[in-house]
Amino acid sequence: GPSFSSTSGPVSLVAGLTLLPTLSHMSSASALSDVATYPAFGRTIPTDSLRGRALPELMLSFGWSSCVLLYREDAFGISVAGDVQKAAPAKGVSIQSFAFQPDDKASMQTAVSQA
Repeated sequence: GPSFSSTSGPVSLVAGLTLLPTLSHMSSASALSDVATYPAFGRTIPTDSLRGRALPELMLSFGWSSCVLLYREDAFGISVAGDVQKAAPAKGVSIQSFAFQPDDKASMQTAVSQA
């Protein structure tokens, strides 16, 4: 199967029409776990939700209670950022998030200046 979540999603949508299994060794986006949308998708690695829960814990271990999260505006970045934003409040961590387009220098500069 595809290596990237941004590719696995569309491929799995089409393959799912006939319940053709799609197995990815690297696609970690949590959204791909939605069985109603991706009925035949499987993966060999954990979802991004594991990272999302771990990052606020790591921040607390450093004594940080807030941070700025800059992330790529693609399936992987959106998934990780979303999972971090969901997990952080329960740990008392404040997150400000800003997305950027991966190959757009102006977008990156805007995200950094907003942070």
